[in-house]
Amino acid sequence: MTAMTEDDMKDEKDLSAYQFDLDIQIEATIQTYEEDREQFWQQTNDHEIAVAKVAFSQAETIAEALLKSADTLLPHDKLPDSLSELGVVQKTFLEDVATYRTKILQAYKEHGLSPLPADMLYHLEMVGRPPDGPLKLVWERLCIKLAWDGVGSIREGALRILKLWGLLVDLQPSERTLSFLQRVGRCFIWGFDPECIIVCRGAMDTAFRDAVSDDVCMSIYPDRKPKDREFGLANRIVAAYKTQLIDKSTKKLAFSVKMRGDEAVHHDPHATKDVTGTIKDTIIVLKELECGTCP
Repeated sequence: MTAMTEDDMKDEKDLSAYQFDLDIQIEATIQTYEEDREQFWQQTNDHEIAVAKVAFSQAETIAEALLKSADTLLPHDKLPDSLSELGVVQKTFLEDVATYRTKILQAYKEHGLSPLPADMLYHLEMVGRPPDGPLKLVWERLCIKLAWDGVGSIREGALRILKLWGLLVDLQPSERTLSFLQRVGRCFIWGFDPECIIVCRGAMDTAFRDAVSDDVCMSIYPDRKPKDREFGLANRIVAAYKTQLIDKSTKKLAFSVKMRGDEAVHHDPHATKDVTGTIKDTIIVLKELECGTCP
């Protein structure tokens, strides 16, 4: 047997799956699965398969209606109601999944097994798959749609992590600052831009509530009656500025983040034009607020 040369090893590597980017391989897998599934259910060799083909078509229609409803949270007219055969199956399946997971997790918790063993995690994942039937066909179409969406999110998410890299290195936020921003990064990476901005505003709200007490606010707004001591974020930003916890430029940034968060809540598309900038401004404000409250 002849030993492999360096060129042979290079050729061997070139033929490996590694030469194709992961997102492209995932797309190829999804497409192959979708095409094979379509081909399987389009076979009409006999009456039994012809009936199954109709069931497949109905499941596809229901899945598409469900996807549209999930986007708008409005029930589509092609969705079966909860008393239909499929509606009952769906309800029973979800109840069984919840019951099984609760019992298993409780049992392992009582035995002090944390984290769960890999085989148990696998079983918990498998139990979330419907048995063969119309509901399984609906579930498959939902998985396909989410898989296609997920590939795009992987590519964009990788780019966004690179953006965060530069942001975090430049600003060097403290652990306390980051404690207010625990969910911001996840929302940003996966493309939940309105939610990201809303979380930024919420994090800032929490930080200002911690830093600026009601008594401090009352000293800035002395005409308020004690029963009206519900101070909002705007009040606390002003109070922080007037008590020199933050400077004028930080106050401006704080109001900018607040405004974008308010706009995002009301579905204003302008609020999400600069998500990276909103995260940056939030970190700056929280850092300055932390410095102003340090003894």
